[in-house]
Amino acid sequence: MRRLLIFLVLALVACQNSEEPSVKAERTSSLDEFIRIPTTPDGKISKEEMAIADFDHISYNFDTIIQGEKISHEFRFQNTGAVPFVIADVSSSCGCTIPEYEEKPVPPGETGTIKAVFNSEGRKGEQHKTISIYANTIPNPIELRLEGYVQTQD
Repeated sequence: MRRLLIFLVLALVACQNSEEPSVKAERTSSLDEFIRIPTTPDGKISKEEMAIADFDHISYNFDTIIQGEKISHEFRFQNTGAVPFVIADVSSSCGCTIPEYEEKPVPPGETGTIKAVFNSEGRKGEQHKTISIYANTIPNPIELRLEGYVQTQD
């Protein structure tokens, strides 16, 4: 058993390398219908042919709010890549945080926003919420964060 465990660990370490990310030639993800990840003939991701969402900031601290308040914040970005930025999906780590975005592609050089609305009803203490953006860019997903403190009404 111990030999099997050592073999598995060595196999995993040997398989890891620092090469560029790559994908299989035949992708079967349902997201492929919405976004295209360009690859070279050998399966490596072609970063030069991708959208790049250059955000002003990826984290927003809303400081301290009273329980029950809603806060809203817009994360602004510019597409500095070579192709339109296409969002396939945006999700949040909690039902208390609702992301909003336009579902149209953002052309190279243009700007866009992802709005996050946090409802502090029923929440208290430190809050750390994540908004994940699945799009034709690296990294994928892009993760935005809302952080702050919810104080109860006494």
